[in-house]
Amino acid sequence: MVTPLSKGVCKLTATGYDCSDQNLQAVPGPDGLPSATKILDFSFNHLPALYNTTFSRLTQLVSLDLTRCKINWIFENSFQNQKHLESLILIGNTLMFVADDALIGPLALSHLRLSQTSMDDLKLIPYNNLMSLETLELGDNDIHSLRGLQQFNWKKMTTLNLQLNAIQNISAAEVAVLQNGRGLSMSFKSNSIVYIEPKAFELVQFNSLDFNDCFSEADISVILAGLAGVKTNILSLGVFEQSQPSTIKAQSLQALCDITVKDLRFQLQHFSDITDTPFHCLSGLEKLDLTRAHLDSLPATVGQMKSLSKLILNENKFQNVCHTNAMSLPSLTALSMRGNQHKSLLFSDGCLSGLSKLELLDLSHSKLLTGTECCEIQLTGLSQLQKLNLSYNSQMKWSALPFREVSELRQLDCSRVNVTYETQCAEGGPFQNLHHLKWLGISWRFLNLSCQSNLLEGLQNLEHMSLSGSYFKDGVISNPEMFKHVPLLQNLVLSDCGLVSIDRNMFTHLSKLTHADLSGNRLVVVYTNVFYSLEKVLLNFAMNDIKIVDLDSVKGLGEESKLDLSDNPLVCNCSNVEFISWMQSNVNKMTNTDRTRCGESREALTDVHLNCTSFGILGIGLVIVFIGIAFIIIWKVREKYKQYENV
Repeated sequence: MVTPLSKGVCKLTATGYDCSDQNLQAVPGPDGLPSATKILDFSFNHLPALYNTTFSRLTQLVSLDLTRCKINWIFENSFQNQKHLESLILIGNTLMFVADDALIGPLALSHLRLSQTSMDDLKLIPYNNLMSLETLELGDNDIHSLRGLQQFNWKKMTTLNLQLNAIQNISAAEVAVLQNGRGLSMSFKSNSIVYIEPKAFELVQFNSLDFNDCFSEADISVILAGLAGVKTNILSLGVFEQSQPSTIKAQSLQALCDITVKDLRFQLQHFSDITDTPFHCLSGLEKLDLTRAHLDSLPATVGQMKSLSKLILNENKFQNVCHTNAMSLPSLTALSMRGNQHKSLLFSDGCLSGLSKLELLDLSHSKLLTGTECCEIQLTGLSQLQKLNLSYNSQMKWSALPFREVSELRQLDCSRVNVTYETQCAEGGPFQNLHHLKWLGISWRFLNLSCQSNLLEGLQNLEHMSLSGSYFKDGVISNPEMFKHVPLLQNLVLSDCGLVSIDRNMFTHLSKLTHADLSGNRLVVVYTNVFYSLEKVLLNFAMNDIKIVDLDSVKGLGEESKLDLSDNPLVCNCSNVEFISWMQSNVNKMTNTDRTRCGESREALTDVHLNCTSFGILGIGLVIVFIGIAFIIIWKVREKYKQYENV
């Protein structure tokens, strides 16, 4: 059913007007949509045809979204009055006819999105007045060839998306015009490529080339032969989980010797023999992504990639970090083995000792084994390391000063790791040499809080700390001296720690704190009196056991402060009426109000209406009434007594 025009269907947003999904069959009049509108979302409405009068009143349009408006026909000069139009989105419309002069009018149309429009020929695109085009999206259509590319201005074009089409053959003549471009990002993702003429893309310079999931009909060597002579920053040659299985043979990669590339991606590919891969052809490669490439080792010949600075080995099957042979890559600045899928990953002593330039090391989610102690010996030689992620591993025993070798660390994540750290109470903490650390994540077992005063010693520049998932004895966090070493801390996360109580002086040292996350605990009280200031702070008490909120605990919140009480079993009766009334008057100080509900009825607190009488006021009123009645009775008795005296 199509809804006729109605006043006020368009909503003003932060960037423009939203008239989407209203079943409109025409553009609203001036009362519903101002003529000066610059950004308009008109998607999911009903406009079977576009004429030169459809948007004639909206002369200031800069961006127009017509996604899935059931458009079939676009006639001449449909946008002749939109001189300033820069972005036009026509995604999901079955275009049966588009006039050659349909886009005459905009002087600087930069972004044209025609995905899922049933296009089957590039020549059907109305190229008149597209000389300023920078982005052209034609994904998920039925385009069979690249004939027609010459009609566009490739000196301006930066993005051409041809993914999910029916392109099988590419000739040198069709793509020769791309030599006029510089820095183009072009996607052929999920086209079943059969043949590319050798050296078809020779002398073309790309920013990125995407041939992911293009190997169902041809060997990867066919694509690489067609790319001989090309220069690109990024080359993607991966597959997806649902892609047809394929295996890359070493000889199929020989054509890499004729390609200049900085960032090469082989996600989810299978390699028949990684040992014979021609790494010598990749001496200029800076980043190699082998995510889930079913690898358990890399050969020593990876050292031939002299310029490689980033190596991504996520979700593979390595048994030992040493098996990456990363130590033979002296220029390496980032190594990621996140989510290793073998039953365990051994981090042996000295595996990475030659990587003096390494700045990032990610071994998270990998069932890491570090031997008897970690991590001083394992991190030897990594003096420039700035980001270390050891999170979501099993158990780890730290030496007295585990990060002695990496004093330049800015970010350390050991969250969800069962850390054992044995030291005397009088000694300094494990981080005492990490004076530059800004971000710390750790899950700790606080069994003896009297020994934790020095835990954070040395972290005077720390700004963010997550203790999520830590264990506090008896669910009580006390000993405020623990935080005296982090005076610059701004964000503190204590979620999912099983807390039932907080010492009232716990955070008095944290004068810079602006965000405290205490969600997912077992707190029954909103602890606001434990913070240094409530003027500008975000407090997250979501998912606790809070039922009744003391008004005194929230009325001190500043205008720029926020409180999150979502997913608590809040009581919605007269015992909580003062807080409910306060919240309804201070919605601007609450977050996630849609999930701040009554524990039993699940009604949003913003919608609760209670009829409660104050027993205090009622009591005072009754006393006054009784006094009044007593006064009247006494007065009448005295008057009657006077009458008897007169008699």
